[in-house]
Amino acid sequence: MKYVERGQRSLYLQIIGPIGMNHPVPCIVYIPGSAFHEQNVKERIPQLSYLAQRGFVVAALEYRGSECAPFPAQTLDAKAGVSFMREHAEEYGIHPENIILMGDSSGGHTALMAAFSYGIPALEEKGREINRPIVKGVIDLYGPTNFLTMNDELVPFGQSCQLYESLKKAKKDAIFYQVIGAHHGGREFWTKEVLDIEEQFIRRCCE
Repeated sequence: MKYVERGQRSLYLQIIGPIGMNHPVPCIVYIPGSAFHEQNVKERIPQLSYLAQRGFVVAALEYRGSECAPFPAQTLDAKAGVSFMREHAEEYGIHPENIILMGDSSGGHTALMAAFSYGIPALEEKGREINRPIVKGVIDLYGPTNFLTMNDELVPFGQSCQLYESLKKAKKDAIFYQVIGAHHGGREFWTKEVLDIEEQFIRRCCE
């Protein structure tokens, strides 16, 4: 589904949802990792279907890569995707106030930037300004958070540690899990145990 026009380019959401739900459900706007380049949005659909089976609508977001649009374009695209799902909540059977941002790797960074920048003029799009947070929570899977302390090609585990410490210092409600033996982008992040934790978090945020 097309969610926004950027010049001569259309950006799309791949939307999947549960079968047979007769009441509005939470929505997960998922931002795929791609090292901030162009993405294969459909690549994670099989894994994201596990979340849909648990009673959530999942919208996988296509966004502009850094080769054609520098920061904060990715953040603005994520916010536009959230706004689209809110505006079409009834059509997709979601609760407009129960939206979670989720992303892995560079997508995790974009999810965090979008969630925490509502009301910051430099990170708001003209005509789409929103002065209050409108997502209930963020699930960040191994995303970069401090580029000044990154020396490896992939995101070091310490980046997640820094993020958690900063959130707790700011007195934010944050939970941090380490998946033992998992590699960056590995299938270990889509096990039943991890999905159970994510579902519990989403339902707590959307109570």
